[in-house]
Amino acid sequence: MTIEEKGLPFHKNPYKFGNLFVMFHVKFPDSLNESQLGQIGDVLSGMKKTNQDANMEVAETVVL
Repeated sequence: MTIEEKGLPFHKNPYKFGNLFVMFHVKFPDSLNESQLGQIGDVLSGMKKTNQDANMEVAETVVL
């Protein structure tokens, strides 16, 4: 994920900022019990699905 203009300032230009790159590491559980499944269902049912979700592209990952 990239957050534009929230990174470090440019050299000799302290009022202009670069991009902040955020990498998420998500570990999914191997199994869930019935109570946990119900809780996840409740949380996800409140989320809106947008057309943007279906058209999402995978961005290139750059390791700095």
